[in-house]
Amino acid sequence: MIADKSLREFVETAKDANLSYNHDGKERWHRLAKQVAKALAKKLGLRNGEYDIRYNRGGIAVSGETYLHADWIYVQLDISCLGAHMGFMYRSCKGQTDYTGGQNRWMQWDELLDLDRAAAKLAECRGAA
Repeated sequence: MIADKSLREFVETAKDANLSYNHDGKERWHRLAKQVAKALAKKLGLRNGEYDIRYNRGGIAVSGETYLHADWIYVQLDISCLGAHMGFMYRSCKGQTDYTGGQNRWMQWDELLDLDRAAAKLAECRGAA
């Protein structure tokens, strides 16, 4: 599970930071993103082998992405070029090879501060694809 302090750091960085040209900050944020993705997987009742967590470092001009991908949910944690106000994208999917899935949905970063509530919102995707 992720510590509250680390979760707050992750959310504040996502809302505020320009990690594009900050190698050390970007690496720290992605380590935290992996912890957040694992915590969400656990809250969603996913067991090891039922989901995948991937990381795309990206180039120097972008934040890169961390993905949580299970048979029914796809979550992309990245700092969008559209601005942090967009939050992060998630959608339903039909398996771990479905990269287009259902309609894109967005959740505000602050909603992650209550992982139970965030997981409940993500769980609405179950059976929606």
